[in-house]
Amino acid sequence: MLPTKDQLGLDDLGKSIDVIVNDKTISFRISNELLFPSGQATLSPSGLEVIKKVAEVLNRSAYPVSVEGHSDNVPIQTRQ
Repeated sequence: MLPTKDQLGLDDLGKSIDVIVNDKTISFRISNELLFPSGQATLSPSGLEVIKKVAEVLNRSAYPVSVEGHSDNVPIQTRQ
């Protein structure tokens, strides 16, 4: 039987983060609209708070971490 989010200490991440517990992995799914405004490369204030919550959880873990991300199709309108 798979552990629950509560048993893993992941129940306090809030509604903005989906936690998916699988047989051998735990995934955190965060909406890109929450993290970055469209066409921007700087985290939004709410996105920064979400990342801080996830970082606290990851810092308590001794397991390897893999990070994946996706971008939108709106070009960044800066010199970047």
